[in-house]
Amino acid sequence: MDKFLIKRPRFPSSTNTHVLNLNSAADSNAFIPDTNTPTQKRANIEFNPDSIISDPGARIPIDEYDVNIRDQVRRAYIAKGPFRPVDYTFPKNGDSRTFQANWFGEFDWLEYSIHKDAAFFGSSHNEATRRYQAFKNQKQSISHVFFAQGHEIEVDYRRRLTAVLTVIRLLLRQGFGFRGHDESSDSLNKGNFLEILEWHCENNVGVGKASRSNAPGNCQLTSPKVQKELVRACASETRSLIFADIGNSFFTLMVDESRDIYLKEQMAFVLRYVNKHGEVIERHYQSEAAQGVRDRLLPTFIYTVLKFFVG
Repeated sequence: MDKFLIKRPRFPSSTNTHVLNLNSAADSNAFIPDTNTPTQKRANIEFNPDSIISDPGARIPIDEYDVNIRDQVRRAYIAKGPFRPVDYTFPKNGDSRTFQANWFGEFDWLEYSIHKDAAFFGSSHNEATRRYQAFKNQKQSISHVFFAQGHEIEVDYRRRLTAVLTVIRLLLRQGFGFRGHDESSDSLNKGNFLEILEWHCENNVGVGKASRSNAPGNCQLTSPKVQKELVRACASETRSLIFADIGNSFFTLMVDESRDIYLKEQMAFVLRYVNKHGEVIERHYQSEAAQGVRDRLLPTFIYTVLKFFVG
């Protein structure tokens, strides 16, 4: 195999020249490196923003700049703004008509080239400026692009949330339970909350289009966690209304121990006061688990419950 091949010498990377013996058959076919070939690493190209030409008729196209500095060139053009020579004496055409400088104030997309004595409108420079402004104001730009779709999603969400809140308020007012033993899709009785919500969707076309299978899977607003959060929100609003009704008047706090169906000890808090119409009102304020609370700890326990709602 060796008689069909000519071994070429290896050139050390540390040397720039190599002495060849041209009388040798091997060296006569050897590869001679080109010392004028540029290195693999590209030199850094420096850009001077003052070197760009603002005149749209004489400026260098972006594509003619090195790819590594094109973003810098774009920013420099944007910083300079459109080319509008206000103090320039514009030449007249054959009909004795001339360009008017006040047009710059009326049309923000207008430029003028002294180099070509011509007006430029809708140029790529102004298009780049508009895109740059949209990029800086991303929130406004995105909200404008997705306005129609976002508005529809918001309307459906409000309908879905209002329907869920309506069912929750009904159950709270009547003192009914929420959950069912079997809340699967093929269950015959999913519990009060889901059953009443489905009935509400069937009898309200707008709610039906925004709920159940028509709603996103991660925004059904029917999970137990969401139900509890909405119940807590309703309780907070109810407390605010109670204290607004009391105002600066005196009230009595009645505390008594009670037990739920699971025989867990609870403390029931009831507010008794006289409203603005002279009527005696009693409002159930809150029930808290009170396992192991004794008489000497009761004042501290009451303060802990009320400190978040009484200033």
